Amino acid sequence: MSNRKNIVFRTGSLGIGGTERILVNLIKHLNHGKYNISLIIDNDLCEENIFKNEIPYYIKIYFLRPYNLVKKFHYFNSIKRNFYQKFMYNYYMTKRRLITKKNMLISLEKIIEKYGDIDVFIDFNNGATRRFIDEVNAKKKIIWMHNSLTMFSEIDLKKFEKKISKYDIIVSICEEMEKEIIYHFPNMKDKIIRIYNPIYIDEIKEMSYNSEGLSAEEIKLMTKKYILMVSRIDIGQKDFGTLINGYKLAKEKGFSYKLYLIGSGEGKPRVQKMIDNENLQDHILMLGSKKNPFIWMKNAEFFILSSKEEGFPTVLIEAMALKNAIIASKCKTGPTEILCDGECGILFDVGDYNTLSIEMLRLYTDKKYKEELEIKSLNRIDEFSLEKSIIEIEKLLNI
Repeated sequence: MSNRKNIVFRTGSLGIGGTERILVNLIKHLNHGKYNISLIIDNDLCEENIFKNEIPYYIKIYFLRPYNLVKKFHYFNSIKRNFYQKFMYNYYMTKRRLITKKNMLISLEKIIEKYGDIDVFIDFNNGATRRFIDEVNAKKKIIWMHNSLTMFSEIDLKKFEKKISKYDIIVSICEEMEKEIIYHFPNMKDKIIRIYNPIYIDEIKEMSYNSEGLSAEEIKLMTKKYILMVSRIDIGQKDFGTLINGYKLAKEKGFSYKLYLIGSGEGKPRVQKMIDNENLQDHILMLGSKKNPFIWMKNAEFFILSSKEEGFPTVLIEAMALKNAIIASKCKTGPTEILCDGECGILFDVGDYNTLSIEMLRLYTDKKYKEELEIKSLNRIDEFSLEKSIIEIEKLLNI
């Protein structure tokens, strides 16, 4: 066995998403000379494993759920109307749980056989808490918190406290989240370490000039004046209702830019229906997932985030790195901290589509103000550099 530490990361998928991009940035830039790294992924998404090709060749990937199982589960989860559909959903949910645990134990055995005892197990999207964390034999267990606790009920908070008590270290990705965890779980205070997510700013800037793979239609779309939101298509958390209502109200008052939505998710049909119901299908365009959203960010007039809750929305930092003026909801947690309480971008109350429309019109008409925000965005990003985060993460791995 080598002297390298045996590190295991697990997360939900390698599909498009902020958490997935952060994880890939992290494992690509950790010192391979110090660590043997393995990657355990819940869902094999087949052609939608957008980031799979970016995983370094020396890192072994273990998928727990085969694509066909993932596909069938999501299908029956999306319908669940009659008895048969509900029965099949419950069947695949049970099958998924059993296969996940079985394949997790098999994967861990293979990793131990290859590298020896596991030094650090990192539950990167806290999905192991409810399934198999008790079965993981590692010298140190770390949970990486990516979401606010705001939406948890009292019952859910008590359950979650019991789950995270099984970890040795809790990584909080921003100061606001750290305070939130301490408020709800004061006895966990000594376990918490705050580390900003690693953002590879130089790569973002480089990719923003890379037009490789763009279709003629996409190039044409990029010549239009547009604003942008890049997000998982989630009807609840990401609050597309507020975004669409705000855009509609601004448009009624003279706003002429188009709105492009980049991302994928189970909420896509419902969001498209909302757009169609408002007769905005020629103005709000859903462009699907993009491995390189940065060229779209660079060419956008400004960037919007309308979420009801977040963890620490990396997408805002990515947009700032490309000199975007930003409008973001004042949701828990992250936007207020990233935008310096409104100094480096515009904040509006969650769900307040009237104020969102006013601020959209403000950036539309006040070019000087828009340029001031763009400069402030660009000046803010050094705080979130990859180099700073990697130093902190390697300290964590060596504790």
